[in-house]
Amino acid sequence: MLIQLFNTAAQLTLAMVAGWAVMSPRVNDGIVIKIGLVFISIGFMASVLLALEPQGERALATAHACVHAGILICWVGYLWRKVYGKDRRYSKRMSDWVDERAAR
Repeated sequence: MLIQLFNTAAQLTLAMVAGWAVMSPRVNDGIVIKIGLVFISIGFMASVLLALEPQGERALATAHACVHAGILICWVGYLWRKVYGKDRRYSKRMSDWVDERAAR
């Protein structure tokens, strides 16, 4: 019971962090990574709701599939941005990932 409570709290925290990353203007992540973060947030929130009110294994598998799809989308977006950069050139500066105005 304690492990399930800890797991639910961790999933809720991860859902909130992913949701914050989507909504925050300080996270300069691009549309592909943002879509992945939305999938991750929805998947973790579904897992939390399923922990509170179990609906069966298929529902939990769907929530986990949503999280895994979001991780895959974020990974593809990261690779896309790493290779092509903001302006489709080979730029690997810190300003590609962080808003310089927010860092000051």
